[in-house]
Amino acid sequence: MGLQWPKATSLRYLLTGGDTLLMVPPPDLGFVVVNNYGVTEATVVSTSVKLKPSPTSLSAPTIGRPITGAELYVVDEKLTPVVAGEPGELLVGGVSVASGYLNLPELTAERFIADHLGCEPGARLYRTGDLVRSNHDGSLEFLGRIDDQVKVRGFRIECGEVAAALLRHADVSSCTVVATEDDPSKRRLVAYLVAATDRHPGIDEMRAHLGSRLPDYMIPSAFVWLAELPTTANGKIDRAALSAPGITERPGPGDVGPRSDLEHAIGAIVRRLLGLSSVGLDEDFFLLGGHSLLAAQLIAALSRRGCRRGAAPGRVRGPFGERAGGLCRTSCVGGG
Repeated sequence: MGLQWPKATSLRYLLTGGDTLLMVPPPDLGFVVVNNYGVTEATVVSTSVKLKPSPTSLSAPTIGRPITGAELYVVDEKLTPVVAGEPGELLVGGVSVASGYLNLPELTAERFIADHLGCEPGARLYRTGDLVRSNHDGSLEFLGRIDDQVKVRGFRIECGEVAAALLRHADVSSCTVVATEDDPSKRRLVAYLVAATDRHPGIDEMRAHLGSRLPDYMIPSAFVWLAELPTTANGKIDRAALSAPGITERPGPGDVGPRSDLEHAIGAIVRRLLGLSSVGLDEDFFLLGGHSLLAAQLIAALSRRGCRRGAAPGRVRGPFGERAGGLCRTSCVGGG
């Protein structure tokens, strides 16, 4: 959750839980903030940490370490423990784990599994479905839900991790990140943001902000500013509303438009391949949702148009992006 810290209060301790705390407390708050994590199936609290204040208040806090009696493991898809620093699903074991769901044997068998990692005979683990990362000091970082994992251009991406990085921008108060589902072959990440101030940073600034924290393939191709995130009746983000037609349209193409008939033709090819209504000459093909298979189709279409690869520096280059690594540097035979 995002929040505004109270400036004056009689509180001595604030214990969080039930939602994600997205920022650490500032100095001179006047009370202690304890960040808790847990699930009902493991008797509510499994980890806890007393947060240290930070002057920036922009970094996401950890969820701490296991409380007494809790056994926690971070595992991959095969339920094998991962090394520190690698994301994985959180399994909770120990004395607080419930026996299962009442009158729901199939769901119980799916979520409550035999403890293959501990030494206690007959013990079980609960699969939380939460994505976390273990830091080298033993603390855990909450990244989001496994359900929020998406595959874009062949890369597995945790949308919660992208959102957490976006929230470290001073002008972002809340956000969510989704992958468009209209066509899996053209799937792209879209970030929906609510501003903390009257300022709405441009797409280049947001990409630069994320570029210092995340690999390129995790940077959304579109950033959409909203007055508020749509929510369901129970207060959760309404992803169906975010996916409504038209809302995922990116803010606009780059400043440089086509300057010749040839560039108009090439822009049309790129728009068709990426399913976009407009493309700026200086925009990055891959950040717009392109990938290696689409790049191959692009090269084939350019070849049919009379362009050949590698003959000269990019006379027609902007829409394809420098990161094509020479793949899209072309010269053209005939035509504007």
